[in-house]
Formats: sequence, C-alpha cells, structure tokens
Amino acid sequence: MKLKEISDTLRALDFDTVLRSIADNAATPFGEDRILGLRPTMELEEVEQEFGLIENVMGVLERGEALPIAGIREIRPALKRTRKQGSRLEIHELLDIYQLLNGIESLSEYIKEDDEHLFPLQHLLETLHPLPPLQRIITQAIDIRDGIIKDSASPQLNNLRKSIRSLEQKSRKQLENLVSSYMGKGWIQETGYTISDGRFVVPVKSNHRGKIQGIMHGSSASGGTLYIEPAVLVDLANQLRQAHEAESAEIQRILEDLTQKVRENHYDIFVSIDTLGFIDSLQARAEFAYRCGAIRPAMGGAVLNLVEARHPLLLLRKGLDATIPLNLQLSSEAQTLVITGPNAGGKTVALKTVGLITSLAWSGIIPPCGYDSVIPKLETWHVVIGDDQSLESDLSSFSGHLTRLEKVLSDNSSAKLVLIDEIASGTDPVEGAALAAAILEEAVAKKWWAIITTHIGSLKVFAHKTEGIRNGSMEFNRERLEPTYRFVPDLPGSSYALEIAQRVGIKTELLENARGHLGTDKLKMETLIEELSTKLREAEREKRWLSIKQSETQALEKRLLERIDKLEAELAKSKKTAAEEAERILNEANRTIELVVKEIREKQASGEAIQMARTAMQKERENVKQLQENAIEIEQRQKKVRKSKTPPPPKSEEKSVEDIAVGDQVVLESGVSGEVLAFQGKRLQITAGSLKMWIKVSDIAKVKTKAAGSGSRVQVHLSDKAEKENVPLELDLRGKRYEEAQNQLEQYLDDAVYAGMPFVQIVHGKGTGALRSMVFQVVKKHRDVAEHRLGEPSEGGDGVTVVNFRKSD
Repeated sequence: MKLKEISDTLRALDFDTVLRSIADNAATPFGEDRILGLRPTMELEEVEQEFGLIENVMGVLERGEALPIAGIREIRPALKRTRKQGSRLEIHELLDIYQLLNGIESLSEYIKEDDEHLFPLQHLLETLHPLPPLQRIITQAIDIRDGIIKDSASPQLNNLRKSIRSLEQKSRKQLENLVSSYMGKGWIQETGYTISDGRFVVPVKSNHRGKIQGIMHGSSASGGTLYIEPAVLVDLANQLRQAHEAESAEIQRILEDLTQKVRENHYDIFVSIDTLGFIDSLQARAEFAYRCGAIRPAMGGAVLNLVEARHPLLLLRKGLDATIPLNLQLSSEAQTLVITGPNAGGKTVALKTVGLITSLAWSGIIPPCGYDSVIPKLETWHVVIGDDQSLESDLSSFSGHLTRLEKVLSDNSSAKLVLIDEIASGTDPVEGAALAAAILEEAVAKKWWAIITTHIGSLKVFAHKTEGIRNGSMEFNRERLEPTYRFVPDLPGSSYALEIAQRVGIKTELLENARGHLGTDKLKMETLIEELSTKLREAEREKRWLSIKQSETQALEKRLLERIDKLEAELAKSKKTAAEEAERILNEANRTIELVVKEIREKQASGEAIQMARTAMQKERENVKQLQENAIEIEQRQKKVRKSKTPPPPKSEEKSVEDIAVGDQVVLESGVSGEVLAFQGKRLQITAGSLKMWIKVSDIAKVKTKAAGSGSRVQVHLSDKAEKENVPLELDLRGKRYEEAQNQLEQYLDDAVYAGMPFVQIVHGKGTGALRSMVFQVVKKHRDVAEHRLGEPSEGGDGVTVVNFRKSD
C-alpha cells in the first residue's frame, strides 16, 4: 500500500488531526514537521527504539523540566538560499542561525549531563553540531541584543563610523550657530531646525525668504514656512551622505562574508536540524503520552489486545476521567469481530479508537492505552466509515460503500486491519446481510484483523455460529434509556430503536403498536440478550470479589506458615545455643571438681577445704539443673510449634455435602478451612479467620461436623511482632510529592513481599498521570513483581494499579 493511499485511508480516522494536536507540543518548526510527516510504516525494531527514547524523555517531563530547545525559529528557507554563490543573508536571519547553534549547544550539554534519563540519546550528539567557531564569528560581527552590525566588525566600518560621527558633530555645531543667529534676527520659526530626507533644514518665515541662501526642500501647508538647507551646510551634508553610503556598502560586504561562513557549514547545519527535529518530536510525543497517561504497548504480538484504550481526540478534549475506555481483544483463533448495539452508542468511536491506537503505535507514537495492551504487526489499514455519496461520480451512498469494499477485497496484504462501519447498509436488508456474511467469510479465510459494525440482526447469529468470528456489543442502560459507551465482548447487542424513540418523546401508543409488529421471536431474542448481558456483568463482579477474598485468605495462610517456619528456626537456634552452653557448663564443672580434688589433696583434707569443695560442687549442680530445665522448656515450645503447623486430626466423621448444617467446618478445594454461617440456595457463607465469604457448594472438598467444645470459628493469632508488621492490602499515594511517594512505594513493596502478600493495590489517582507513571516504573523494576495492571472500573479504574507478586518456592 503506497504512502499516499495510507494517508487517504487514515483521513477517515482523523489521523492527521491527532498528529496536529501532538505537533502543537513541538518547540521548533523542525519537530512540528517531523510529527506531521509520521505514518504507520515503521518496522518493529524502529518502533521499539523510538518508544524507548520517548519513555526516556518522559522521565525529564515527570520531574517538571523540558529540553532546552525553545525559541528556535525557522531558518531552512534562508539556509537554502546560501547554496547560491554571492547570496547574502539579512542580519535577523544570521541571528536566527546563531540562536539555532546556541540551542544545539545547550541541548548537547543537557543530554550529556543527564545520564539517568537521557543516556540513550547520547549517540545522537554525533549529529548535533553547535559549530562554536561560526557562533563566535556571528557574535563578533553582530550585536545579538540590538541586532546591529558592530563597529568592530571590520576596520573599514570602524573608520567610516568614526568619520560619520565627526561630520554629524561638525554639521550639528555649525547648524546650531546658524539657528541661533537666524532666530535672533527673527528670520526663522522658534522650532529651530529639523531633518528632511537626511539633511538639516531650518523653518524660514516666507517673508524672509531671500535673506537665507540655500536649497529649499519644501514648505508648510499654509505656505507661511519654507524649509531651507543653508548653503554653508550643503557640502557637509554631501560628505555625510557619501559616508553613509560607504557604511552601507561595507555592511553588505560583511553580511556576504558571514553568509559565506554559513555556506561553508551548510551540510552540518542541515544535519543538526534533522537531528534536532527528531529530538523535538520525541519530546512532543512524550508530552502527548504524559498528558494521556499512555503506557507503552507490546508490539508485534499474535493478538490485538487493547486495555483501557481511549480515543485520542476525545481524551484531549474531555480529559482522562470523562473519556470512556475501550477494552477489546482479538486473537489468532478469532480475528474478526462483529459489533452491534444502539445508534449513537459508540460503535463508530470504538472503530476509530482501534484504528487510531494501532496506526499511531506503528507511527512511533505511544497511544493512549493501558498496561498489557498488545498490537500485532500491520501493513495496511482499510477504513470504511462515513457516507461516500458523490454527485460528481454519480454514486449513491450504497455504490460508494461498495467501491470502498472492493478496494478492501482486492488488497492482498498479509497483515491488514479492516474497519467497516454499518456494513452493507443502504440496501435491501436481506441482500445486504448476504453480502455482509460473504465478506465476513472472506475476512476469516484471509485472516484479516477485522472489526465490523452492523444493525443487521441475522449477522449476530451468523457471527455466533461461524468459527473465527466473535460477537460484541455496545452497552445500553435500559433504565435510563441511554448508552453507556462501554464495549461488552462475546454478547450481541440490540439496536434499542424503540427505547431510543421513547427517549426522544415518541408517543407510547405508537411504540406499543411498533412492538406488536416486531414479532414474538424478535422480542424473545432481545430480552434474552439483555438478560445474558445483566448476568454476565453480575458474574464478573462476583468473580472479582471472590478473587480478592481468596487472595486475602491465601496471603494470611502463607504469612502464618512463614511465621511458624521462622519460629522453628529461632527455636532450633536456641536449642543449639543451649547445647553449646551446656557443654561449656559441664566442662567448667569438671575443671572445678578437678581443682577441688587437687586442693583437698594439697591441703590434706582440712575442714575448710572440704567445705569449699562442697560449696563449689553445689553451685555446679545448680547450673546443670538450670540447664536441664531450659532444654525441657525449648523442647516443649518446639512441640507446640510443630503441633500448630500440623492440621489437627478430625474429631468427627466427615459428612456429605448434602448434609451441611450451620456451624459445620468445611474445607475448600483451595485448602482454606472455615465455619458455615448461612445458606442461600446452592451458595453458603463461611468465615475463615477474620474473613467472611460466599462460596458455591461445588467448591467444597470436605465437610466436618463441629466438635463438641470446639470454638465456633477458625481463629488466627499472630504474635505482637507479627501484628506490628501487618501490611495493608492498599497503599494510597494521592497528594504526596513525587520523591516521597516513590520512597514510600518502594518500602511498601518490600514489606508486602516479606509479609507474603500475593497482590496489593496502589492508589495513585488519575490527575496528570505522573504518579501513575512513577508507580509503573517502580513495579516494573521490582524483582518480586510478576505482573501489574490498571484497576478494573470496580477497583478504581485508571486511578489504581494492581500488583501481583511472584509465588515463592
């Protein structure tokens, strides 16, 4: 597919409008042009490299800084003129070139100094040429503050300007003498003198015209005043004019010399402009990603998975919180999706969102989507959206639609995205459905990535029965009679034409009559779809709740076992220490006894010696006795720990699931134990520790009757130390400064891993996305984090990041 064809196709997605919004962030015209020229034609390696560089620049933006490239003007037209020998740049153009080179120098130094974020950009410094000698030549000749050529630009100019100042001073002094004389005689007006066309003239009263010799340069409107240049000043004025002309010629020569210096560096300047434009485009793209809270997607995967994707233009206009996200997935097993739902329910926006997210990504722009998004390799985009009716081409809407479909069918690209809005509409519904079904079969056979919207009811059934095609719909709130703009996978949707008609005020009698024309089967199908949709939403909510409760229980169980293991290790260490101490005491006792025996012998068993021996031996007996008591106590503590780690033997016979009663003990398939609190159909409520949860009867592995005298609940007791180390399931970072939040998050993750938590939630809010980006960067680097994602809508959506830890061996 040619570049022009891609551009024409993407125009239906408002692709260029999005590029224009991103280009507005550029600081230079070079970066702006670079962005406006982007197209989804990059190779995977190039995209990955530019994504990495964009993330590096985002690190600069997150700390409140920006690359120092502001204030650089467009100089390419002037630079192109220098290719012609003898050309001459104007002063302001030379100053613009100086500003460019000075900006390149500042940017180069900034990149060199920022190893933390910009080290990957340092290879670009090889093509950024500040050209200090050319900067110096320009500033030696031109005063950059006043924008004029300096006297010191050349010796000739310096001499000419000295001569001009001398002539002006001489002319002014002589003029002042003449004016003083003329005014004393009353020949001239009191205004003294003025300048006309660069020459000094005096306002002579018309009745004294013949008294002052000179050249008349004009008169007042009334004729009462004549402006005469006195003859004695004419020669000086001629000399001054010649000096100014010589000065102007010398300035032109100096500008030609400066232009020649620019011409000699012409290539390096253009190379620098190209690199500067690329770096500026990186910053503009980083600013876009930062404002949109965008997370880098995985590129080139085997699925199309969009997580929390948002339409870029809606996001920039309405903000992150007010833009409904799109969660959509296509796999290699089912690459075609049929979306149904109400008018104005968001089907077309969903199509455009998919088209823009994918095309922006393959253009080197991180699109507004969330973590875990995956975009497959795409070569072409086909977008059939809107009315192609053309009076000039004698095409009806349907004919124009068919013409665009023919282009889709004739393109044999192996990896293409096809987006068709209201397929085969505008003709007989039965024939349109047949044509649409054939195109869907073609999409499956050729393995297109295809998303198609329709109001044709039979296509819902066709998609359900055909392998390789999925149904999907846009949600509609029947209570409020308005769309929610949320995509629902795997369920077809209704057009809700009658509900929408009710919303806009169509009378009830007419709508009831319309329902009668629908037929029983149609009403049953629509009702069934609505019921399935409601049950699916309820099941998803219950699944998320049970997942959270199960994770909390597993975390508590894991933590308790780890504390028991730690206690066993401490007791084993105490036992070893006690054994070493016993050995020391026994050795000491043996030495004491030997000394006593020796002393008795030496003193020939005197009464005093014997008494001393008895005292010493009694002391050793007490030490040994204390040692024995300590050993017994340690052994008893070890037995208690082992007992607490080993599940107690059953105190009653197991009973069948059908015979469960309130108060019975149950063991789930997951290994969690608890007591039955209440029943509700085939679901029952149990308590496990401090937790209460509803479970299905089918989840129970064993049932045990409550033992007599046993406690009514499973209780988990932690030591004081364990209580102090208790880690909450959630960390709230909202309102904290960037560095404070980062330090607190790093400590919290370490504590959660130590406590054995399987997952945690980080609340960072939505805002500008700075805290969210920081959270993602920290958790990505943490060695114990297995995966992380943005929260579901029920968990806090984009304002929450859910972190899952690796399972310990």
